[in-house]
Amino acid sequence: MTEKRSADVLVIGGGIMGCATAYRLSKKGLDVLVLEKKEIGNGGSCRNAGGVRQSARDPKELPLAMYAVEHIWPTLSDELGVNVEYVQKGNIRLGLTEKDIKELEARMSEDVRGCAGRVMDMYEAPFARDMGIEVERVEKDRVECSMVLEPRMMNSMGRGHGAAVYALIDHAFGIASNLYEDNTGQSTEVKFYRPAAGKLTAEAVLVNRSRSLAVFDVRVRSEERKLIASAVCTSFVIRKP
Repeated sequence: MTEKRSADVLVIGGGIMGCATAYRLSKKGLDVLVLEKKEIGNGGSCRNAGGVRQSARDPKELPLAMYAVEHIWPTLSDELGVNVEYVQKGNIRLGLTEKDIKELEARMSEDVRGCAGRVMDMYEAPFARDMGIEVERVEKDRVECSMVLEPRMMNSMGRGHGAAVYALIDHAFGIASNLYEDNTGQSTEVKFYRPAAGKLTAEAVLVNRSRSLAVFDVRVRSEERKLIASAVCTSFVIRKP
C-alpha cells in the first residue's frame, strides 16, 4: 500500500468529531486525510455514556448540538447503513436553589468553591441519588463521600454487596477526577479486605496527574475506620476547560 502524503484537508484526531468532519468533507468531494496516533475512536469517543444531549452544554456548542439532533442523528443509521442505536427520549436536569449551593460550598475548601456547580451536577446523578451517596468533603486533590448500606444492597450472605461498595468508590473517584475538567474512567483495580456493613466512607486522593491521565487512590472505611476496600482508579481527560 502506498503511503498517503497529501490531501486537500488534514484532520488531526480520529475521534467522533474528527471522523465526522472527515466524512462530511469527503461527501463534498474533498480529499481528506485523518491522522490518529493510536486507533480510531480510541479516546473519549469510546469511553462515555453514549448520550446525545443539548442540556448542560457550553453555549458555543449549542448551535451544533441543536442542528445535529434535528438534522443528523434521526437519519444517521440509514445514511451509514448501520444501527447507531439512537433513540430520542429527552432528559431532566433539576434546578438548584441558592440554599443547595450554600450547603455544598460549606463542605468545600475555599479554593474549589468555584466548582460547586460541577459537583452538584454529579451529586444529582440519578444513580448516586438512588444509592444515597452523600458528599462529605471536597478539596483540591481530595474528595470524601459516604453511603449507608441498606438491606437492598446486601448480598445473599447478608453482607454489603461488592457492587454497592464499588458504586461508592466510583462516585468519589468521579467527583475527584471531574472537579476541574471532563474526565472518563479508564481503569479501576479494586481490593476488598473485610465485609461491609452500616455507613461507609470513601476517600479519593490524587496520586498523579499528567496532561491526559489522572490517577487516584480511593479507600473505603467503616464507621470504626476499618479498611473495607481500596482501589487505584485512572481517568482519561476528554475535555479541558
